[in-house]
Amino acid sequence: MPSIEERDLRTFLRDRHQWVKTRARLQHTLQAITLNHAMHQGHLLWSQAGQSALVALPLPPYTSQRRTELLTLYQELQKRIQELDKEVEAQARRKEAARRGSLWVLYMVELVRTICKVAVGGCASMSTVRPASTSARCVSLPSSRR
Repeated sequence: MPSIEERDLRTFLRDRHQWVKTRARLQHTLQAITLNHAMHQGHLLWSQAGQSALVALPLPPYTSQRRTELLTLYQELQKRIQELDKEVEAQARRKEAARRGSLWVLYMVELVRTICKVAVGGCASMSTVRPASTSARCVSLPSSRR
């Protein structure tokens, strides 16, 4: 069963995904408005120039009001998704740092094993080394990497 942190992260990612799907539906609606009024911008509609062209497009009153509301909502969603993206990136960095930390520990264990093999002459497995003052022997313990 996943930990509480993992479940929370999954919920967070599902929530972000829902916002992204909502934004995509909004984009499709705005693109349909532009296509119905002979403006073919494609993905360029979401650039600054495309947004300006969309605002400047002459439309009937209700469609104009709808465009304004949809653009406002689009900009709010865009900000929200960017905030969520930053949080996703921060989570990924934390996970990567934790992974690197555990890899560093594994690297150090392997380094100690190698030193023990060379210095003492052949321990098969080693996870810890006793201080030199108490013993110069390798301690064979169960290893997760056999």
